[in-house]
Amino acid sequence: MLDVLDHFPDPLAPLRRALALLDPEGVLLITVPPFRCLWTSHDELNRHFTRYTKRSFIRVAKDAGMKLHSCRYFFHWTFPVKLLIQTKEAFFYTSPQTPKIPSYWLNTALYKFSTLEQNFFHTLPVPFGTSLICLGSKR
Repeated sequence: MLDVLDHFPDPLAPLRRALALLDPEGVLLITVPPFRCLWTSHDELNRHFTRYTKRSFIRVAKDAGMKLHSCRYFFHWTFPVKLLIQTKEAFFYTSPQTPKIPSYWLNTALYKFSTLEQNFFHTLPVPFGTSLICLGSKR
């Protein structure tokens, strides 16, 4: 469930349904956008209802009956960029617009930078990022 639960006003029902469909030995991979302080017009465009913190997502997962195996932030380097965008939008309203795909060379560079970041920081408990990734199963 990659960036799915943030589109539901009540995430418990879809998360419980996903767990019910899961094989007994299966695992569920979930990503959600974190931190309300990063809310931008992009969230409005995508009709998000919420952003999570690790603590708030753990609470939802527990209430749904999910056993979490891991939960961590990633895309750490994009956090200050997103915070700058949010700050700009706080002063100058920006109507939601569909983002454009970056050029091939820029997209490739950003992909490689993100991969490099994950290779270095995936085991460290960095307390921020622009995505929260969690792995869990049935209890």
